[in-house]
Parts: sequence; structure tokens; C-alpha cells
Amino acid sequence: MAEGAPGHRASNLPAELTSFVGRREELREAKRLLTTTRLLTLTGSGGAGKTRLALRAAAEMARGFPDGAWMVSLASIQDPMLVPQAVFTALGVHDLSAGVSLSSLAGYLDGKRLLLVLDNCEHLLDSCAVLTTTLIASCPELHVLATSRQALSVAGEVRMAVPPMSLPEPGRGISIEQALSADAVGLLSERAAAVVPGFSVDAGSAEAVVELCRRLDGIPLALELAAVRLGSLSLDQLSDGLASELSILGSANRGADARQQTLEATIGWSHGLLDEQERLLWARISVFAGGFEEDAAIDVCSDPRLPPEQIVDLLGALWTSRSSSASCMAATLPATGCWIRSASTAGSGCVGSVRRPPSKGGT
Repeated sequence: MAEGAPGHRASNLPAELTSFVGRREELREAKRLLTTTRLLTLTGSGGAGKTRLALRAAAEMARGFPDGAWMVSLASIQDPMLVPQAVFTALGVHDLSAGVSLSSLAGYLDGKRLLLVLDNCEHLLDSCAVLTTTLIASCPELHVLATSRQALSVAGEVRMAVPPMSLPEPGRGISIEQALSADAVGLLSERAAAVVPGFSVDAGSAEAVVELCRRLDGIPLALELAAVRLGSLSLDQLSDGLASELSILGSANRGADARQQTLEATIGWSHGLLDEQERLLWARISVFAGGFEEDAAIDVCSDPRLPPEQIVDLLGALWTSRSSSASCMAATLPATGCWIRSASTAGSGCVGSVRRPPSKGGT
């Protein structure tokens, strides 16, 4: 029988290297749901902060699990058959004489009151679905908290969407208090202060900070990257630069996962998870400079390769599943079309083949 860490080391959750900013309502709701369900999946766009929220919720709930809270990072796993082994490794199990099959994992976890955090399930959906279904059925004391850009879609799963961070209400003349009450502003301000000593949101900078947060749609990864760039660019320079190129945000710290180093990498990860038709539609909607209606998308993007009757369903798939990071940004960033093209059309030659929308009315 496998022998390992539970009972010896209560958790493998990583220590927080930076402060946890905002997300009070989301954290409260995640913790509440973990007390009422045994399988909770946090869904949302790339860079939305699913992992950070899951780890904070797990850390605060860990005392309720005598056998610990354990994180399984799946980002680097490409072979679906290796998912059970990744769980064993995260649990610190060294004696694998019983094998690394799903059945042996279920046998090991049976009887343990434990919280398992499955992080980054989106590229291994089928394998994670089978794993969670088996473990939840076989191990009555086990709870699973998953993060994924798309739900696992299994029986008993409760889904919780992780939205972008809150932004101030639209309008001019925003006060400092109004600005700082928004989580996005709080995150940017705190991270920027670590890069630019003395940085703060005051009467002279509040409007510019809020505008930058809005341009970045409140996406935590984008805000973190922007804060680093404020070490070399002014607020206005950074905000103006975002109107033409995504790369102005630069890269994250060297210790970050490769797909979280830049926004291009995050969008590329999403794009790589799409099927052929979803990729084709993603490329074609890049001709829109801002938001668009379904009728406009059908008119502009359909042809024999993408029949009109399939466009609405494909748009739904892009919005609700793995590409939502780009979809979310497309709603607010004027230059997002070129960002999406950079990820989706290299060598495809498909954007030039569709009709561009009228110059007025956004469609």
C-alpha cells in the first residue's frame, strides 16, 4: 500500500510571496461553497486569478481537513495518463508498490478527510473529469477544488466564475476613495509601490490609474505586469502604449509559470486549446475593433468553412470556455483585434479573406 505525507505534513500549499488583495466577496463565496459541495470548480479567463483565489480559500479552510490541503499543479502535464501520478507526487507518496493507477489513488485516499486542489485542468478536461468523478464516488471524505478555464462538466460539480477585479463606476472626477474602493486599483497601486517607492494613488494620479485599470479590464495578470512597467514608464505612457501593442506590458517575474510570463503567452495558451473551427472564428472576429453583435459576426465571418448556423454556438464556446481571456479583453481594449491576430493567424492567411465590418456603429 502506498505510504506518504498525509498525517506527517499537513499541506503542500505554497507560501504567499505577495499580499492577497481584494476578492473579499469571491473568497467568502468560495469558502461557503466548499462547505456545501465536494467538488467546486473555479472558472474564468486566463490571468483572472483563479489559482490565487483557490490557494487562499484552501489555506483558510485547511483546518477543517485533518489530512491536509494539497495542491496538484497540472500546467506542465501534457499526457492525460500522468494525472494520477501527479496527484501522488503532490501528496508526497513515495511507496508506489501498488501502482499509480486511478484505482490505487482512490484506495490511498479512501478514509482520508482531505482537500485536493487541482490547478489548471483546462487542457486535461477528460482526464480530470474521470479522476474527480472516481475519487468523489470512492472517497466520501474527500473534497476537490479545481481551477479551469472551462468547467469539468461532471455530476456533483458546482461552478463558480471568477470575474475580473472590480473597477470604479464610469464617470469623470473620481475621488481617491472611490478609486481605492475598487479591487483593480488596489492591486495595481500595491504592486506598483513595490516597484516605484512612494507610489500612491492621489488626487493627481487617480484618474490616470483608473483609466489604466479600465484599459486592462481589471484582469489581475495584466495589472501585475503593468505595475512592473511603471518602474520605467509613466502612467500616461503606459496607457497610451496599450492602444497599439500588448507587448508594452513586458513580462512577469522570472519565477512565474511560462504561460503566465506575458499576456501574449496567456492568450496563446488559450488559443492552443481550441479546435480548428474555434481558431478560425477567433481569427476572423479579430477584424472587429471593439464589441460586436451576433448578426454582425454571422455576416462578417461565415462562409462554407464556417456555416452561418454554427457561428452562434462557436461564439458561445469561445466566450464561456478556454479563450475567454481574449474575449474578455476584446470588449474593452481598442487594440485587442491585433492582439488576437498575433496569437491566432500566424500562417493561417484567414483574416484577410473575411469582410470587414462597417466603419460606423462598431459592427
